Amino acid sequence: MEQRFETFTVLIGRISRCIKRLKAEQMELLDLKGPHVSCLYYLYRFGPMTAAELCDRCEEDKAAISRSLEYLENSGYLSCRITGPKKYRSSLVLTEKGQTAGAEVARRIEGIVEAASANLREEERLAMYHALEAICENLEKLCQNQNQRRKRIVGNIAGVICFTVLYFLLPSSIYAYIGILGGIGVGFSAQYGWQAVFNTFGALAIAAETYGLQGAVSLRVIQNVFGVVFALAFCVIFYWFMSKKKESEVTVHAE
Repeated sequence: MEQRFETFTVLIGRISRCIKRLKAEQMELLDLKGPHVSCLYYLYRFGPMTAAELCDRCEEDKAAISRSLEYLENSGYLSCRITGPKKYRSSLVLTEKGQTAGAEVARRIEGIVEAASANLREEERLAMYHALEAICENLEKLCQNQNQRRKRIVGNIAGVICFTVLYFLLPSSIYAYIGILGGIGVGFSAQYGWQAVFNTFGALAIAAETYGLQGAVSLRVIQNVFGVVFALAFCVIFYWFMSKKKESEVTVHAE
C-alpha cells in the first residue's frame, strides 16, 4: 500500500512538472504564457463563449481568466461582443490573429499528447484515461467530504450558540417557531455550512421540549461527535479491509 501511494504521488508530480515545463517552453515561442494557452485553445476548439463559460472549461478562478483575457484582447488575439450590461457575460471571439495562434496551440498540444502516449496501445490509452477519471472523481469526493465535515462541525457549534441566544432572548411562547425558522433557513440556504446551522435550530427546538435546553444541547453535541468518530472508524476499517482483499486477489492471480 505504501509503495503504491509513493509511486502514484511521485508519478503525478513528475507528470505535472513536465507539463508545466513543456507548456512554458512551447508557449514562449509564441510569446504567450501558460494561462493564455487554455483560453486560446478552448475558444479555437469550441468557438465563441463568455468569460464565465471559459472559467468552467479552464477550471480557473475569475481573476486569472480576466487577466489572461485582458492581455489577449489588448494583444489583438480576441475581441469581445458586448451584448449586455456586464462584459463578463459577453461573447468572446477570436480574431484572425487569434485563430492562427489557436490553431498552432492546438497543433502543439495534440503533438505532445501523442508523444506522451506513443508506447501505449489504444485499449491501454482508454484504460489509462478511465482510471485517471475515476481517481480524480474519488479524490474530489474525498475533498468534498472533508470540507463538509468541517462545515458541519462549525455549523453545529454556530447553530447551538445562536439557538441558545434566541432561547434566552425570546419569550417561551415563541420557542415552537424557532424550529420552523430553522426549516425555512435550510430551504433557502445554498451552502452546506448554513444548512448545518439552521438544521441545528430544528433539532434543538424539538429536543428542548422534552429534555430542556441543557439536555438538548448536550445530546446534540454528543450525537454529532459520536457520528463523526463512527464515520472515521468505519472508513479506516473499510479501506483496510478492501486493501487486504485486493492484495489477496493479486496474490491469487500471481499464483
